[in-house]
Amino acid sequence: MQTHNEMIPEIDLDRSELGSLLSDISNYEEKKLPLVTMVSSVNEGDKIRAMLSALRASNISGILLLKRSGEPLEDEEVLGIFAFLREWDQLLLLNVLELAESWIPQVFLAPLQQEAKVELKWFKEWLTASSDARIHKYPGLPWRRFIRKIISENYIFTANLAQLIALPATEENVRAVGEHFNRFLEEKRKVVSLFPKRWEKIHEH
Repeated sequence: MQTHNEMIPEIDLDRSELGSLLSDISNYEEKKLPLVTMVSSVNEGDKIRAMLSALRASNISGILLLKRSGEPLEDEEVLGIFAFLREWDQLLLLNVLELAESWIPQVFLAPLQQEAKVELKWFKEWLTASSDARIHKYPGLPWRRFIRKIISENYIFTANLAQLIALPATEENVRAVGEHFNRFLEEKRKVVSLFPKRWEKIHEH
């Protein structure tokens, strides 16, 4: 039996024209797909915004995974992209790692990568629950609120991190960066995994 995650289409925004991408959304509606994944480079802002808007209008959830561009981004540019991602509920840890890996001390890279995988898994579950007409009212949990809480925490973490790494690398400031990561990872591990237990049975029909 295929699980719902195995059936999530992945769209490469860099390889298709916007008109073609938008027309495909009608096909997703006909198939009653609750979720699609989009992969895009950071320089496709207009296309990303148009696709996220169209998916939202069609009650289809979207997950956006960014690819870094060839040219390195300035920190202010990265923060601007993070603000855009927060606005659209797309500031996943995977996107933080993709665009701001240079901000992250090596010792914290592997733990963040692991948390990013876990986060993506539960985002897929929560977004599916919020959009799928068969289950979005069961068991009545506020899926979007869960998502926005995590997005908000990710944004606060990255904004504060940007301020910390801009400071002189004194012993005190380096220690403050480490404490910032440790607090964030500790909170990440407290996230409760919530999803309707009936999903697999529902999806079989």
